[in-house]
Order: sequence, then structure tokens, then C-alpha cells
Amino acid sequence: MKHLQEFLDDKELIPSALIPLKRIEKLPLPYTGNKKKLIYQIHDAILKHKLEFSTVLDAFSGSATVSYLFKLMGKKVIANDLLTSSYLNAVAFVE
Repeated sequence: MKHLQEFLDDKELIPSALIPLKRIEKLPLPYTGNKKKLIYQIHDAILKHKLEFSTVLDAFSGSATVSYLFKLMGKKVIANDLLTSSYLNAVAFVE
């Protein structure tokens, strides 16, 4: 996991970053509304619309899969959740 935040000039995920994304899909995260199956679609939408940003707020982070995606993209991630266990999960998982 040495080069997880590296990206090509055309903003595509490098192959070494695809492996952790595939692992996210396999994590046994029991949260209702879990977005782990949507991370590729979220990533594709960002590329399609050529969105430029440096910081992301994941206000209802839950399992933190979306936060992790943005961290892999090299973005500053602010994650929070009302449920303390979800907040702590995001801190441990993303940091």
C-alpha cells in the first residue's frame, strides 16, 4: 500500500490503487446505506464531470468507504457521524 494516493495525469486510478478499492467491496460492513458498491460509480462521475476539489466532507460517514475512496484520490477528508462507533471507524479506517 505504498503508493495508494498516486494517480496518472489523466486522473485515472493507477492499478495499485484498484486493489484496495476491490477490497473495500469485500469488507463485512453491516451499516445500513453502505455505499461500498457505489465507489466505482462515484469515482467515474467525478472523472466524467472533471470536478476539481481538494477537500471532501463526509458528514454521515458510516462505514467510511466513501471517505476512503477520496483519501485514495489524494483529497483531504473530513469525516463525521453521529454514531460514535462510526466516527471511530472512519478515523481508524481512513487515517
